Amino acid sequence: SSLHIQELNENNLIKLDNFLINEVNSTLSDKKEILEKVELKGLEINAHLDENKELNFVKASDFSKLIKALEKYQTTSATTSTELPKKNLPLEVAKPWQFSVDNIDLENMNLAFFDESIATPAKQTISDIKFSAININNNPNHIFDSTLQATVNEHSQFLLKSQT
Repeated sequence: SSLHIQELNENNLIKLDNFLINEVNSTLSDKKEILEKVELKGLEINAHLDENKELNFVKASDFSKLIKALEKYQTTSATTSTELPKKNLPLEVAKPWQFSVDNIDLENMNLAFFDESIATPAKQTISDIKFSAININNNPNHIFDSTLQATVNEHSQFLLKSQT
């Protein structure tokens, strides 16, 4: 399954070949959420600023109809409310949710920006982007390994390995 969003001239704005979240385990009583794997492959984003400084993403998306449709569902708070007397009860500290992702694998991603609004039009690209991370969670002082690599403007290689 893939996703393609195109401009009227049929140029790709966004293309996504594959997105997968594998095995989600939730435990409401323990407030735990565990994702085994998040995978994204073949993401392509093409931004274009034309000579009138109009971004193709803005021209391709008209959210005004959506906003008008949502406005009718807005609720207003009641102006007359009865306040209940406050009791001095001890506050319970809620147990925080624990989130973890065992493996993140993002690859074959390409970003392009073409700017025609300047005197000499220019194109910037970040291609062959690959990001991977393992054992990510929101526990304090947790450290996880990650790697990011990419090609910038078809000539420069970028590689970052970290423990965060």
